[in-house]
Amino acid sequence: MVRSFPDKQPYEEFFVVFNFYRLLSRTNDSIATVAELKAFDADGVDQTTSFIDAGEQVIATPRVFAWVKGGTPQRYRLVCKITTTGGKKWQMVGYLTVVEGIT
Repeated sequence: MVRSFPDKQPYEEFFVVFNFYRLLSRTNDSIATVAELKAFDADGVDQTTSFIDAGEQVIATPRVFAWVKGGTPQRYRLVCKITTTGGKKWQMVGYLTVVEGIT
């Protein structure tokens, strides 16, 4: 599943939400772990450590909240992979654009 997040400026920091409701509601399952939460820049370079604050990650089934920060003006690809209590594996991809100046 693919989604778009609101644009942000480099100074801004906030949560983006990966909502797995549609997938989890079919199986009456819950999120057990976040297997991967990563950010890639426009060139495909892993920017996770500078763009996502892993310490602020929150799992609240059916959602995963990721704290995004910083960045340079470009489009980022965010990937969230989960494992459910029933052993299923699901992945969502989201795009977030960092813009400079007033939006």
